[in-house]
Amino acid sequence: MLNMVLYLGKKGNYYLGNNNSINEMCPKLCENYYYKNHIIYMDSYYVSIPLLETLYYKKVYCVGTVRKNRKGLPQYKDIPVGNVEIYFKKFLQFTLWKDKKLISILSTKKNSNIITIIGSNNSE
Repeated sequence: MLNMVLYLGKKGNYYLGNNNSINEMCPKLCENYYYKNHIIYMDSYYVSIPLLETLYYKKVYCVGTVRKNRKGLPQYKDIPVGNVEIYFKKFLQFTLWKDKKLISILSTKKNSNIITIIGSNNSE
């Protein structure tokens, strides 16, 4: 853990004021890492296009699963098991991958690559 802010209810707290939104809180927590080219891995609760854009312009890169109903994501259809689809918009990479269920990932990390991993049963 690099930094944290305790949630003190809807009334806000001294650190963030009355705006407890994730798009305000996350950049504040990352201030010590601006312009250092660090990569942050996030849960889908935090990942959104506005947040990733804000951090990208401060040279903080992000990778994380993203909820499929987030605003600004491209429209897509269900894909077959084992397939990958990748969409690009400026510096954002939106990746869909289907195993048992559809996984969606949003990233600003440069040079994101897809690799094939062979499992213990020698299947890809």
